[in-house]
Amino acid sequence: MKTRNDFDVPVFEYYDNGGKYSGSRRGTEKDDFNYKTAIVKTDDKKVFTADIWYGLLNLESSEKVSGETFSADKDGLSKAYEFIDAAYDVWLKTHEPILFEKIDDEYDE
Repeated sequence: MKTRNDFDVPVFEYYDNGGKYSGSRRGTEKDDFNYKTAIVKTDDKKVFTADIWYGLLNLESSEKVSGETFSADKDGLSKAYEFIDAAYDVWLKTHEPILFEKIDDEYDE
């Protein structure tokens, strides 16, 4: 599945089995838009997390721009990716992404 901004969304079972997922979009000033999603166990429950940061480094080496928690279910997964789409919309207002042209993979022999 993909979001309205064309981000890939793994199925809920991927997360429910311990999977974490991250992605990014390249900015013109090497100020990439990055996100990470996972189900995290807190002291009393599980929550779905979505974190946003900019730059070339990983989340642990960067300053988190935004983050939210959601219920650890399919509805929470959907809301997390709505949050990511909304954060990307904000990023697009001040950061121009690099657009790559698709290269034709056919060649003459």
